[in-house]
Amino acid sequence: MGLDFLPFLNNPLVALAPPEHPLCRRQHLKLHELEAETLLLREQGSGTRQACEDFFKEKRVHFSQTLEVASQEAQKECVIAGLGIALMTRHAASLELRTGVLRELPVDELPIYRSWCIVKSKLRRQSPVSMAFLAFIREQRQQISVLAERFANPSAPHPATASNLESH
Repeated sequence: MGLDFLPFLNNPLVALAPPEHPLCRRQHLKLHELEAETLLLREQGSGTRQACEDFFKEKRVHFSQTLEVASQEAQKECVIAGLGIALMTRHAASLELRTGVLRELPVDELPIYRSWCIVKSKLRRQSPVSMAFLAFIREQRQQISVLAERFANPSAPHPATASNLESH
């Protein structure tokens, strides 16, 4: 396709359920144990859906009951309402996981690791802004991962935050 890909941030896919779901009481689950559940899937054409379908095919897992939803927000709301379980990115559900509205199921074969990537054409000349952005991502890839983790887990101590509080 004439494209270059630069992965810069892990984007793990995890299984989510409402906290009162019986599977949340388990310490370990096998992926096959989820087959009896209704699976909330993203719409056709979604990269997340394709990654999940490829993974299920590889693991020979078949869900007999599925429900297609149009967005990550709709997927989260359907899980919260008890309509089924979902596989979605931990980043997308970080607020709900932090507040206990959703729980990550302890599935041994998960997470599915995918990455956010910068995609650029090998054939087209890049603008100066595009080149500067790409250079920034390359130089700051580690810091981006640290920040993503901090935003996913804001209760973790942060030195700058502590010193800002002391000075005010």
